[in-house]
Amino acid sequence: MDPSCFGFRLASWNANGVKSHIVELRDFIDKHHPDIILIQESHLGPGDTFQIPNYTTYRSDRPHAPNQNPRGGTVILLKSFLPHHHTLIPPMGTVEATSVTLPPPRTNPLVVTSLYISPCVDHRHIATDLEAIFSLGHASIICGDFNAHHTSWGCHRIDSCGSIIKNILDNTDTQIIAPTTPTRFGYNSASTSDFALTRNLHWRSQVESIAELSSYHNPLLISFDTDTRFAFPKRNVRTDWEVFQELLSPAHYTFQPITAHTGENVETQAAAITDRILHVHALASKPI
Repeated sequence: MDPSCFGFRLASWNANGVKSHIVELRDFIDKHHPDIILIQESHLGPGDTFQIPNYTTYRSDRPHAPNQNPRGGTVILLKSFLPHHHTLIPPMGTVEATSVTLPPPRTNPLVVTSLYISPCVDHRHIATDLEAIFSLGHASIICGDFNAHHTSWGCHRIDSCGSIIKNILDNTDTQIIAPTTPTRFGYNSASTSDFALTRNLHWRSQVESIAELSSYHNPLLISFDTDTRFAFPKRNVRTDWEVFQELLSPAHYTFQPITAHTGENVETQAAAITDRILHVHALASKPI
């Protein structure tokens, strides 16, 4: 299928700690240009900053004790010019999730969710949690690391979480988008535990498990043929540069020089500065 026909590109990746991979993540974004990136096992805490230039960030950090390292967590990165809004997730019994809603042209709003199911949790609430997320909107994409294995999507074994997902597929109007090659790699093993579930979505899709980024999971790249270009045109704006300069002045913003000595920390601090400049530009601009 000709890649030029695709109107919406989604990437999903279990990062196993995203802060240590921020440089290669930015290289991945520059190479593949996804409209939205879903991250699982972000391992971010309240004091951690995580930003990518030209993308808006939404995250759900897993609560942890002060003497423990952050674990779990989900993130969504979305191209900043795409109209959208953050969608609050109802209380979950098992899964970790972050959601946004987008309004594609001439179709129903689309809820996109980054989801992580830990292999250590009780599986009794998984079906209820997924139905609660699907109920957030008419059309839905739930994508991430389900830690669910079933021969129906290419795994060599069936586990309890996989049986729950298979039951949902068999008894509801839910479809699965899974690659033909593994997404997770362990010691002498490989499986497909990263995939997407969709409901009320009638776009053709193409999915790949890409051998890039240094985690024990490959990133997924899903391209959707939306029959119309999903990328909305950028707004024509007029910027008041005096207001722009004022909002970046010491009276409103304290510039912190880059003091980092590692590539990862330099990228993080530079991204924070870039995000601030883009935010101030938006505040100082009005549509023409």
